[in-house]
Amino acid sequence: MDAFVPDFKYGHAACGLRLSGVPDYPSVARAAISAMLAQGYPLLRESLFCQAIFDCCHLPVLDCLASIKNNDLFISVVVSIVLIG
Repeated sequence: MDAFVPDFKYGHAACGLRLSGVPDYPSVARAAISAMLAQGYPLLRESLFCQAIFDCCHLPVLDCLASIKNNDLFISVVVSIVLIG
């Protein structure tokens, strides 16, 4: 294995429960990411952000990842801007 590429979709527990059926999704995702990093492989987290759920889910995910102090954690951020009109 070269690296882990985890999915961390929701920074809000209610969204994780409603959309994926996982109670306390942010805590479960953080524990999984910590377990991956403990194995000594790099972790790549790609994020495609949608403006509609940025405050609810994306910003808390970024805050959570920022609190993990590990040199093997890499984050790629892509912002999607949708223009309607």
